[in-house]
Amino acid sequence: IRKLASHPLTDAGLAQFMKDWEKTGQKIL
Repeated sequence: IRKLASHPLTDAGLAQFMKDWEKTGQKIL
């Protein structure tokens, strides 16, 4: 897994984070 925490949470960065998160099959809330 990439070090997402090291990336600035820009709109594009956040969108990519969400897509990667969905791939893990986990839910944030």
